[in-house]
Amino acid sequence: MAAGDLCSRSEVRAFLELPAADTGRDTLIDSTITAISAAITQYTQREFTPTASATRTFELPVGNLSVDLAPYDLRTISTLRLHPEDAQPETLTATRDYQLEPVAAPHGVYTRVRFSSLVTLFDSDSARYFGRTQVEIAGAWGFASIPNDVKQAAIVATASSLRRDVPALDLGDVLDDPRQLGPDRPTNYALPAASIRMLSPYRRHGFK
Repeated sequence: MAAGDLCSRSEVRAFLELPAADTGRDTLIDSTITAISAAITQYTQREFTPTASATRTFELPVGNLSVDLAPYDLRTISTLRLHPEDAQPETLTATRDYQLEPVAAPHGVYTRVRFSSLVTLFDSDSARYFGRTQVEIAGAWGFASIPNDVKQAAIVATASSLRRDVPALDLGDVLDDPRQLGPDRPTNYALPAASIRMLSPYRRHGFK
């Protein structure tokens, strides 16, 4: 599996019930999995594959008390600093200076950071000159493991893209939205309606 893939070749082959000796399309299966996984990530604006450790920087516009981490998902946090571009960044303390949301993290990840109104967020050159504060977050990112329904959505979408018959490409009401990728040939990277339904609980609010 390539980095970011949401399912494996063997899972797609099993879904398509391909004979063990039929390996002629394995390379196509692999590339389709990667394309479909990218489409799912873009559609949901979520980070379904884990990253053990990374430091990422976000912008907080003046007047705001929360920062959206899209398209990333934060699993655990080690440090959070304000104004990392300054000579002396300010390190904040969890629960006192900020809290992670959603509370209780139902999917095991956080999508937003909310700051206390008592924290001085905008005392920096970036805030004064550019109207925003930089927020640097170090921690573990992404889901600890790919959710089963997300994996199944990727399998179904990949299999549909590989099928040559028209019914397998039925996208239901998805094609009513001109922003969705439509089929221009029998093999395509559109997300079928079945996959869309499985992904719906994970899609970030506010994204269309």
